[in-house]
Amino acid sequence: MNWDMTEFCVIQMRQSELNMDEVNRFRQYVEAIVDGGKNRIIIDLSGLHNVSSIGIGSLIMISNKIKKTGGSLKLIGVCDEIARVLKRTKFDMIAPVYILLQ
Repeated sequence: MNWDMTEFCVIQMRQSELNMDEVNRFRQYVEAIVDGGKNRIIIDLSGLHNVSSIGIGSLIMISNKIKKTGGSLKLIGVCDEIARVLKRTKFDMIAPVYILLQ
């Protein structure tokens, strides 16, 4: 993997859950970054341990918005449990998902 990190905006997820309480704030934060002109986004999910269906929907909405601007989204630091959820929901076909190395 050879990425020029100057081209990406890295967002570190600080919450351990992406649920209904957090999802709107998180989506608005990422969308504001995209609206500000940054459309190559890496979201570090290494602190995330639980994601609801609303959280998955939010990630899909974020990915769609980024793609409309010609950008890309990558998820890094994904724990095994969340990786399985992303695979079951086929999110890994929408955006690359990189597993957290133990």
